[in-house]
Amino acid sequence: MNAWGGRGVLALVAAWLVISLALAAAHLYVGHLLELGLLADLLTHATVLFAGGVVAIVAIAIWRRRAQRAEARRREVESHLRRAERLEAVGTLAGGIAHDFNNALFVISGYTEMALEHAAPGSTLRSDLEEVLASARRSRDLVRQLLAFARGSSGERVALQAGSVIKEVVKLMRAGLPPSIELVSTVDDGGLRVYAQPTEVHQIATHLCTNAAQAMEAGGGRIEVDLRAVEIGPQGDAVALAPGEYLRLTVSDTGPGIERSLLERVFEPFFTTRAPGAGTGMGLSVVHGIAARLGGAVTVDSAPGEGATFTVYLPASREIRPEGEGAAGPVPRGEGRILFVDDDRALVTMVSRILEELGFEVDGVTDAAEALGRFRVDLGGCRIMISDVVMPGMGGCELAADMRRRRPELPVILCTGHGSAAAGSVDREEFPFLLVKPFGIRELRRVMGQAIGPAAGGRDSSGAK
Repeated sequence: MNAWGGRGVLALVAAWLVISLALAAAHLYVGHLLELGLLADLLTHATVLFAGGVVAIVAIAIWRRRAQRAEARRREVESHLRRAERLEAVGTLAGGIAHDFNNALFVISGYTEMALEHAAPGSTLRSDLEEVLASARRSRDLVRQLLAFARGSSGERVALQAGSVIKEVVKLMRAGLPPSIELVSTVDDGGLRVYAQPTEVHQIATHLCTNAAQAMEAGGGRIEVDLRAVEIGPQGDAVALAPGEYLRLTVSDTGPGIERSLLERVFEPFFTTRAPGAGTGMGLSVVHGIAARLGGAVTVDSAPGEGATFTVYLPASREIRPEGEGAAGPVPRGEGRILFVDDDRALVTMVSRILEELGFEVDGVTDAAEALGRFRVDLGGCRIMISDVVMPGMGGCELAADMRRRRPELPVILCTGHGSAAAGSVDREEFPFLLVKPFGIRELRRVMGQAIGPAAGGRDSSGAK
């Protein structure tokens, strides 16, 4: 007998004795008043003992059920706490990985962009370099998605090529599906882009695919993911949206389907048709909320035995450019001496070359204390300082603040490889210019023009000669 069984038996006996004695005392008192005979006395004594046992058993059953519920709740809370601790650990680990990985990506994309400046238009070399740069940008977006998931930060909305995000989700989902579930996809965004956070599109696709997979986990089936450009006319095309161009994401499954009476409730928070503990009922409500925030809509079409089809419409445009990409043509040149500080030597070498090719004189340093020493020797010789935020010993904010005490008007650009979440540790009023690695040459040049422009005494903000 286990410990729980032993405690239960003891509690049952104790409760039976207490209740029986209480009932017996009441019986003796009533019997004395009514002067019952011996036979009636024995019968009522037996009834008292039986009733006491029944009441004790019922009391113990109720107590045990409540104890089991309390234990289950305690275990559930412990599970949530452990999950929160794991996510916090993932966030810390992801931050460290992101810093080093983004530095490596920055070196790759930087040298690739420099090579593209010298590659002949239409050549095979240029095409290969553009593929390398596109892969580096996809890797950058993947790191940002990891940071956003782990830290709960969604970052800033950008002109996003949703097709690359959908392909990434399909790849990740396919790796985790059982062999009984087939996942196929068709992605044709027609050159349209949505103004959204990468994590928003990632969550929409992930929740819809996960919902479809869970619907078919018992018997298997097929999931179809389709992304394409559509144009909604004045009639609304079955959805209450303004006319215009949209990206339409459709996720269909061959699962058991949804009762017609439940279709209106599937997007309600915490509503789920799954067994207790098998789902939170939040996935589809998250999809609905994101689509609404982006100015789009989501619809569902299903019937019992016919599977389910979820369709998401997101406003799109051909005019907006993706983050980090500029117009074709040469990058504007500048002049003056730049102090660039980063603890990654390969990155310092690469950025120094970029800035030198843009016409600047560069003083590249890998140690903040050394950079401060050089600045003190020649306070007026530095036109602008660019520094990493996180460095051993002295960070970029501390270094910049020390320099500003000696030269308040010094333009400063801070860089970080920890993602957009690192902006929270930077005083944006004091240091408004923050670049998230890896960034492109044109983005660097644009921000430099913004930082130098106000302090250049009326010069052109591009810093051109």
